[in-house]
Amino acid sequence: MGSLIQDVILASIFTFYCMWYSNCYAQRIKMFGTDNPAVWVDYADRSYLITRLLWFTGFKFDAPVSSHRTLELYLKAFLVSKGEDVAKGKATWGHDLKGLTESCTIRNHDFSNSEFTRRVAYFQRYFDLVRYPSELRLSDDDGMIWFSFDSCISPLDETVAFIRPRIELLEDEWKKSMLNELYSSNDAERGFQRRAFTDSNVQIKIILCEKTSRPEVRFDPAFTFDMPGC
Repeated sequence: MGSLIQDVILASIFTFYCMWYSNCYAQRIKMFGTDNPAVWVDYADRSYLITRLLWFTGFKFDAPVSSHRTLELYLKAFLVSKGEDVAKGKATWGHDLKGLTESCTIRNHDFSNSEFTRRVAYFQRYFDLVRYPSELRLSDDDGMIWFSFDSCISPLDETVAFIRPRIELLEDEWKKSMLNELYSSNDAERGFQRRAFTDSNVQIKIILCEKTSRPEVRFDPAFTFDMPGC
């Protein structure tokens, strides 16, 4: 009798697990197919904060690859805010920052800014050469990247400041966005996150937008790490 009860309990647990897993999988599919740009901004904000946490805690080899992911998510958030779906076979799919930027340029010519596109290409090369070192290859223009890992945060801040305010959200959605809430939070337990976000971040006022806008970002003219012989 005891064995029968045990079997029933195990069967119930297994059934519950299968239902839970199926629901999680369905939510995962829904997540990547969402048409809510505020959700994508939340993904991107978290990735941006994680990247800065990596960099400030000494993981400077990992931070550039995480930077690429951050820009990918912000670019997709912009496209979703313009009515695009993130789905396989569409312009929003994949990890190619150049392709995503070109899709953004069709909807807003601001994205053709040469200083912005230089930095996008810079992070794409990190992604190509660091994430997949077994597939080491030259870029399309036969250039190589200057691996200065200490130099990824400033260009990341600039590109985030460029993209994020251009994403079309309601003012209430901006107020509730992850970074805006973090900055205004008095929660002591999140102090280290707030510090990682704010330290040495000269673009913070632009990044913490309260409404959708087209701010002018002052790109550092000293940025030459994408240039041959730098």
